[in-house]
Amino acid sequence: EWIGEIPEHWEKFKLGFLCEFVNGYAFSESEFTESGYPIIRIQNLNGGKNFVYSDVDLPEKQFAKKDDLLFAWSATFGPYIWNGPKASFHYHQWKIIPKKFVDRKFLYYYLDYMSETIRSMSHSGIGMVHMTKYAMEKVITFIPKNEEEIKQISQFLQKETAQLDDIISKSQSQIKLLQEKRQALINHAVTKGLDPTVPMKDSGVEWI
Repeated sequence: EWIGEIPEHWEKFKLGFLCEFVNGYAFSESEFTESGYPIIRIQNLNGGKNFVYSDVDLPEKQFAKKDDLLFAWSATFGPYIWNGPKASFHYHQWKIIPKKFVDRKFLYYYLDYMSETIRSMSHSGIGMVHMTKYAMEKVITFIPKNEEEIKQISQFLQKETAQLDDIISKSQSQIKLLQEKRQALINHAVTKGLDPTVPMKDSGVEWI
């Protein structure tokens, strides 16, 4: 089910009515340089700090600045709030610019919901939707037309998801520590045994 029931006062819009999708530039390797402006690739969206650069002359619209909304639509797909320096963005990404009464944060959360729904459909054997710019512009959305309600939803999600992200981050750190402890237990048991009072000797064997 794509959306299901919605509040009575929410209205139907196509995504292309609410925002503009700007294509990334399809850089070739010959256009990479040692200096110039950085180029956002998928690994950079996921936190990677290694950039390639280019000095190709592009229109201002094809640059992303801090807090701009990007959408990756290739093998990895979904929305990202860009948190890096001013940079161009590679092909297989769109910059999404609000056109009407929605803000970037609300669009980010809506596109996150939409992306997760598509992934769930794919895992259920329905098949991955081909993420073309034309198809995205035609996607039907139901949202409040009232800017204040949209702002309230964005602020609520920003606060609540930040708290959950913090819990997830701490949980991942705990999981990493537990995994390391598990491996240390295995390593010690299979190389030292269980009796801590047994004298040790040099095995004389080097690791192959």
